[in-house]
Amino acid sequence: MTFEESEYHPYDFANRRHIGPSPAEISEMLSVIGAPSLDALIDETAPADIRQAAPLDWGPALSEQGVLHRLRQVAAKNRVLTNLIGQGYYGTVTPPVIQRNIFENPAWYTAYTPYQPEISQGRLEALLNYQTMVCDLTGLDVANASLLDEGTAAAEAMALCQRAAKSKATAFFVDRGCHPQTLEVIETRAAPLGWTVVVGDPFADLDAGATGAMTGGMTGGWWTRWLFAPVPAARVGWFRVLVYAFIPFDVVVARPWGALHGQVSTELYQPLLIGRVLPLPAPTATVVAVVQWGLVAASLAALVFAARGRSPRVLGLGVALLYLQWMVIAFSYGKVDHDRFAFISALFVLPFAG
Repeated sequence: MTFEESEYHPYDFANRRHIGPSPAEISEMLSVIGAPSLDALIDETAPADIRQAAPLDWGPALSEQGVLHRLRQVAAKNRVLTNLIGQGYYGTVTPPVIQRNIFENPAWYTAYTPYQPEISQGRLEALLNYQTMVCDLTGLDVANASLLDEGTAAAEAMALCQRAAKSKATAFFVDRGCHPQTLEVIETRAAPLGWTVVVGDPFADLDAGATGAMTGGMTGGWWTRWLFAPVPAARVGWFRVLVYAFIPFDVVVARPWGALHGQVSTELYQPLLIGRVLPLPAPTATVVAVVQWGLVAASLAALVFAARGRSPRVLGLGVALLYLQWMVIAFSYGKVDHDRFAFISALFVLPFAG
């Protein structure tokens, strides 16, 4: 498409409000950059294969009601799906009192002067109120809030730290738990300015010489590493030994009364819910003896493997299933020790841990 100059009339209402360059100003700017025309300038800067060859066919103009109807038709084609993108984009709940009294407060956008940009003014006031609240809660001398995305806001914060720092250091530390798009924006902003971005663990790699630091917050930062820190394999091995050593003591010494349930008539058997769901046999004397001493033998064998630093997967899974059956027998007729549920979970996890 070629550029068409507009005809501006002295008394045209749009002309009085137009702030763009005039045809004379356009010609002067083109002469400065050495382009004969705007079309030639576009030919030199924009590839032809991505440019529109002909004007778009917008069709006839619509009335306000027609536009609203058309917008509803287009919006009805959208499908609302569950957002699984993560990476800092999460669904949030805005309390109605905040939504109505702050976000939808008419004071933010009601005109009180003929020239004041009310929405921008109200947005600014809301940000200032939020910054003040953060300062009051944290005791900080200064706080900053913006409507920028996280990456851009982080880059602006880095720039603020660099320019406000009294030292000549140019390093800015970023927690490795930060979102990747945030880190990319920070690095892109720092590169042309000659700043160095150091990425690492804030508990191990944070240097006092950095002008500022950004932590990962809820993105898998220090708190997740503290709660879900990797467990050394040796610790898992010793825990496996203790668990398998505890089973014979629990079955023979701590809870030998579970074997007495085999002496009760099966007509009086009242199994747990899992005993009713799974096709487990009723605790006859034979079944109880097989489960009890089979569990003792299997746990002792697993203990031998665990003591040698090995993880008996198949044997460990068998121990877990036998212990589950023993608990169903022992907890029949109404007595349930809920602490054993955690122990059963450990038995099913340990064969595959480490």
